[in-house]
Amino acid sequence: MISFIVPAYNEERLLAATLDALHAAARAVGEPYELVVVDDASTDRTQVIALRHGAVLVSVAHRQIAATRNSGARTAKGDSFIFVDADTIVNEAVVRSAVEALRGGAAGGGAAVEFDGTVPLYARLLMPVLVWSFRAAGLAAGCFLFCTRSAFAAVGGFNQNTPAQPGHVFQVTCTANCASFTWTNKSGNLPNIPVDSIIGNPLFPQQVFAGTDWGLYYTDDITQNPPTWFRFQAGLPNTMIWDMAIDRGNTALALFTRSRGAYAWVLPTGPVPVGLLGFEIN
Repeated sequence: MISFIVPAYNEERLLAATLDALHAAARAVGEPYELVVVDDASTDRTQVIALRHGAVLVSVAHRQIAATRNSGARTAKGDSFIFVDADTIVNEAVVRSAVEALRGGAAGGGAAVEFDGTVPLYARLLMPVLVWSFRAAGLAAGCFLFCTRSAFAAVGGFNQNTPAQPGHVFQVTCTANCASFTWTNKSGNLPNIPVDSIIGNPLFPQQVFAGTDWGLYYTDDITQNPPTWFRFQAGLPNTMIWDMAIDRGNTALALFTRSRGAYAWVLPTGPVPVGLLGFEIN
C-alpha cells in the first residue's frame, strides 16, 4: 500500500486541490493507498479539509517540517511512503514512476518540479538550471519525496536534530590551498527556526539574506560576531522561503515561497533603507 504523507500548516487555501490530485493519481495507478495529513498546529480550516477528503488526520505541534513528516510516517500503514507538500499537485505519471522505481529496487527518490500559474521570466529561465543541478548532485526537491518503509526506518527518518546551542547559519573559511576549514556560527539573534536558503548581496557583500520557515531575515553586516539579524516583512507573507536567486545583472532578489507565490525586490547598494517599498509579488 502507498501512504501519501502530507505535512500541513495553515494550508486551507491549497490543501483540497492537493488531496484531490492525490486521490485521482492513486486511483489511476490502481494501487491501494491512504492519505495521511499531519497538521502542525494550524489555526485555519486545514483539519476540516483533510477530514472531508478522507485523510487520516494526525495533529502535532512541532513547527518543524522534519518532525512533522516523521510523525506522519509513524502513523502510516503502507510499505511505500510518498511525502507531498500541501501546496503541490501530483499527477498519475509521477506516482506511477515512483511506484515503478521502488519496485525496480530503488530505496527512494524525487521528481522535478514546475510552477503553475503566471511565472516571471527569470524564474522560467532559472528552473531548468535548478532541475539540472539537483539531478547532477543527486538531490530532490522536498515537495515530493518517496521511499520504501524499510529505507525510511534504516536512516531513522528525516533529520530533526536541534543542537543544545542552536545554530542555523554558519560561515566557512578556507585556509591557503584549502588545507583546513574553520566554521563560525553566524546565527546571532535568529529565532530557533530552520533556515532553508541563504544568499549574499553582490552589490553589498556584507549584507546577507536568510530564507526561513517563517519568512525572510537579513543582516547588513555578516562580518560582525555575532551579526544582528532583522525581520523583513514589507510586502512578504509569513511563510517558508525555500529558495532565493539573484538575476545575472545583480539587480533583483527573487524569493520562492512555499504556497504563497514568488516575489522580487530591487537589490540595495547599502544597508536596507528605512521605509523601503518592499517586495513585488509575481
